[in-house]
Amino acid sequence: MSLKMLARWRSLVCRLSRKLQPDRDSAEYQTWRQQFLLDRLKIALWIAFPMTIALHASQLFVFFLDSQRFEQDILRFYGDTSL
Repeated sequence: MSLKMLARWRSLVCRLSRKLQPDRDSAEYQTWRQQFLLDRLKIALWIAFPMTIALHASQLFVFFLDSQRFEQDILRFYGDTSL
């Protein structure tokens, strides 16, 4: 390829990339988008936090109060209780 063809190709790529890039978003849209993402994050945390607490409470119950079940699970998974 000659240098002239490379320059033309580079020019074409630059023009296409400028056309494909979205215009700058307005400040109002940026504010709405940020608030939208924060609202969704809050909802996700309200769902994830209680589920995490419930899961950990269940595991602690099995570990401390239902030790026979815990030993059975260890035997089933690892084949030896002397971890």
